[in-house]
Amino acid sequence: MSGVEMPETPELDRQREVVEEAHRIGEFLDWMSSRGIRLARYERFEEYRDEHLVPMVVDHEQLLADFYGIDRNKIEAERRAILKFLQETRA
Repeated sequence: MSGVEMPETPELDRQREVVEEAHRIGEFLDWMSSRGIRLARYERFEEYRDEHLVPMVVDHEQLLADFYGIDRNKIEAERRAILKFLQETRA
């Protein structure tokens, strides 16, 4: 072996722990969207001096990652580290 160690993958490990539950929630969010149901939030508009409900443009994958505390950039970095490890150990 080349002395290179398998990289740590805490984000991928966390993602693996929640993938089934997150998938079910994602399916529900998609189901809601397919029926015209949208997520919305209140935003303050100074010209009206009150809050109005505003539809949210939401990436469901990012919403789920935020909910579970998973950093998608770290996921990508861990995947690249694994690929590099595999390339170095197979060379």
